[in-house]
Amino acid sequence: MASAAETNKDVSWDGNNFHMGSANWMNRSGYDLLMSERFTDCEIKLASESIKLHRFVLAAACPYFNSALSSGFKESSERCIDWTTEEEELVVPLLRFVYGCQYPSLLPNDANLVIHIRLYSFADRILYQPLKVAAASFLLEKSTMGIPTEEIIAVLQTIQEFSLINDKDIYEVAVNCVKNGINELQELPEDRKVSLGFDAPLLAGIMLDLPTEIPARKRFRWSLFNGWGNDKVHVKCMTEGTTERRTGGTTENDHGNDEGNAH
Repeated sequence: MASAAETNKDVSWDGNNFHMGSANWMNRSGYDLLMSERFTDCEIKLASESIKLHRFVLAAACPYFNSALSSGFKESSERCIDWTTEEEELVVPLLRFVYGCQYPSLLPNDANLVIHIRLYSFADRILYQPLKVAAASFLLEKSTMGIPTEEIIAVLQTIQEFSLINDKDIYEVAVNCVKNGINELQELPEDRKVSLGFDAPLLAGIMLDLPTEIPARKRFRWSLFNGWGNDKVHVKCMTEGTTERRTGGTTENDHGNDEGNAH
């Protein structure tokens, strides 16, 4: 099975990624400042090259940059932030946003939702709240639209990979994806459904949260739980705090309901 990273639309580093047209920016000055490299007084070092930037612009954007560039440590004295281990495909859109590019234009129109979730996680990690809020708003809107089944699965895997399950907005994104793709998910081959119990366990938890009247919800739930074999498994409902457990052919609910024979 392809990993979430492999499923994601490739947005690899290319210096031309900054050249996506000034019309996408809130104002021309930020675009010109970034593109011209005039008055630059610091840089961010990536694995492939260094990007010349402006300390004041970065420091005003988020606490991470402010701390790094005024701490008195190496980054501040050398005016260089070493991001050689960071993903360049995330750094580029982040910097575009810092300099005034509107969020919907940060990445190509056909970029997979997976990279938007990774960008959200990156913004969260460096405490860049405006970018985090913008990414969440974009994801919440896009997740209500038609999304290919494999992309839904990749989204769920990425949310787990970056430990975002307990993030309210991102969990809502996951629920939206599953809810709007439930019929397509139901059409997957039975062995694929079973394997998702291992490959995307978040899917089972979301199934428990979906209203019972949604078609195909129950049938698909049991296919997922079959992926766990005969081991006792606890799946927490994020919204209600209930737990269902499956042992062998019987499924019990914390509220005392036995749904082991449901199909």
